[in-house]
Amino acid sequence: MNRWVQVLVILALAALVVWWGVGVFRITNNHDFEIFYQAAERLRAGENIYAESPAFRAALESGQFNMGDDSIRWPYGNPPLLAILTVPLTFLPYEVAAALWTGLTTVLLLGACAAVLAAIGRLDWTGAVVALVLLYGYYPATVCLRLGQVEILLFLLIALSFLALKRGQDAWAGVALGFATAIKFFPGALILFLAWKRKWKAAAWGLGVAAVALGASILIAGPKNFAAYTEAWSVYAGGAFSAFPLNQSLNGFFSRLFRPNIFWPTLRGLQLPGLATGLWLGSAAVLGAALAWFTRKPVDVRSPRFDLEFAAAIVVLLLAQPHSQVYAFVWLLLPLIVLACRVVSTYPWSWLEAGALVIAYFMLGRQWFQFPPIPVRFVRSHVMFGTLLLAALAFYILWRKLPAPAAQGGER
Repeated sequence: MNRWVQVLVILALAALVVWWGVGVFRITNNHDFEIFYQAAERLRAGENIYAESPAFRAALESGQFNMGDDSIRWPYGNPPLLAILTVPLTFLPYEVAAALWTGLTTVLLLGACAAVLAAIGRLDWTGAVVALVLLYGYYPATVCLRLGQVEILLFLLIALSFLALKRGQDAWAGVALGFATAIKFFPGALILFLAWKRKWKAAAWGLGVAAVALGASILIAGPKNFAAYTEAWSVYAGGAFSAFPLNQSLNGFFSRLFRPNIFWPTLRGLQLPGLATGLWLGSAAVLGAALAWFTRKPVDVRSPRFDLEFAAAIVVLLLAQPHSQVYAFVWLLLPLIVLACRVVSTYPWSWLEAGALVIAYFMLGRQWFQFPPIPVRFVRSHVMFGTLLLAALAFYILWRKLPAPAAQGGER
């Protein structure tokens, strides 16, 4: 293709992404960043950063919680490290700090996508087109930017870990994942995945950095603050809040079906919380077993198969963990980029793969509304169903298309 045509295509797609970004900024309320900012202010003052957790839990359990009630303060629900990292922003007025955070996370989102492209050797015209097409209007990124969430920073750290692995820099891969784990525990599952793949050096660095960063943040914030974290975390990990509409994990779906909650009526009025938990754990175990089976053989990290294995691990993690808010699915840009680049670079195209990828993307990458022919419970969990289709596609390719070559050169 003519170079000028390529430039025009890139500029047109970039303009679309910018137009989408401007639309997101217009609806940005930084609801979650305000919580981080408040926790950081309290940390500076030596106060309890988890002070809202008991009242929030009481409102949930009493049935008095209302998402539109501003008098109910949402609790800070992360380990102390995020509050510590936010402290420098508290020296700025809140409006300035929030605007700075929005701008920063936008840059980090673009940087994370570039890191994924670099990792798979697609930091070129084709890769740029793929990334821009996927970014335009991507629903989880919209929610993440609008609320001022931290998931884009975690996505960047996961992408940098992936890039370091591909370049044989296992220590740095572990450092990135360890730091992400200290901010929010869930990325730690990817450290365990690296251990499963016999990337011992990366896994050791990940566990070490996570332990040191978490331990240091506990000491800085104060042990009493961390003790209060268990109360804050329990609000999000179980009980009625599992049915929160934005929770797109398997636990969220089954909780909305069978667990008594104030967000959504259970299926035919059934109240079977034990069944909800059993279905969640059972389906998560099936996905985990499938991931373990398809990734059981050692592979060269430079191979396309490793790219897909790492991508599949992210997909399974988001489905299996207790609480996966919609904005956490911004991490799925990594497997989406990996799969999309594979589809567009493989000729003749597999229309099965391309069709499944397009359907999965529009299920999880766009916000759906209720239409009469579509069951509303399906619409409520459309991100989860799209992610399940993405997992099925990844497993299909690993089974049929990508043989597992032996690892080359041993541990690096």
